Amino acid sequence: MEPDAMRTAARALRYWRLRQNVLSNNLANAGSKGFKGEQVFARLLESGETTFRSSTDMSEGAIEQTGRPLDVAMENSGFLVIRTESGPRLTRSGSLSLDRTGRLVNASGDAVLGEKGPITLPSGDVDIDRDGMVSVDGQDVARLRVVRPGPNAEIQQEAGTRFRVASGETVRVEPDDRSVRQGALESSNVQPIESMVDLISIQQNHAASMRSLQTLDGVMETVVNRLARPG
Repeated sequence: MEPDAMRTAARALRYWRLRQNVLSNNLANAGSKGFKGEQVFARLLESGETTFRSSTDMSEGAIEQTGRPLDVAMENSGFLVIRTESGPRLTRSGSLSLDRTGRLVNASGDAVLGEKGPITLPSGDVDIDRDGMVSVDGQDVARLRVVRPGPNAEIQQEAGTRFRVASGETVRVEPDDRSVRQGALESSNVQPIESMVDLISIQQNHAASMRSLQTLDGVMETVVNRLARPG
């Protein structure tokens, strides 16, 4: 019975540790624009074993006005596409700027892609329409590339606010279906106060699981020592 109890306690410890790590990362990124929090789920298999996995909460964060002409927020399920050293990535973080060459980049310096490739803007007043058309002094320059995961696509969150397409393909969001807001940013969808309360509860459960495992380990050690005594 003790080995079964120890396995149960060990699984509980792994579960609470995973939840603690995920929630700590959520809180660390609560101020990151466009960040999506992770959630942990437990699943009981037919064998009686329990597996754990995390998934991204894709609900939209609050939209905050910034007044900066190069800031953009998406009011639907669309993603901007950026070019990174690891290949194209998706993001909801629309804090954009121009580098020294006039190329449109995100906060990490990654090029923001238009429908025909990286976007380079001349000097002038920038306007970004609801459908993602970028104009300078009234002249259309490029349209932002906006996509969403396809029906069978799976996207996974990487560091910060970047997502990669783990399987399947993305599909273009048609201009009429877009809702790009200039001069605004989407906040993280993490609720800091609620997450802090959850983290305290998780830490308490983690500590309780650790104590249970230590107690069971002590019991097993005592049993083994007694069985090992001669006579």
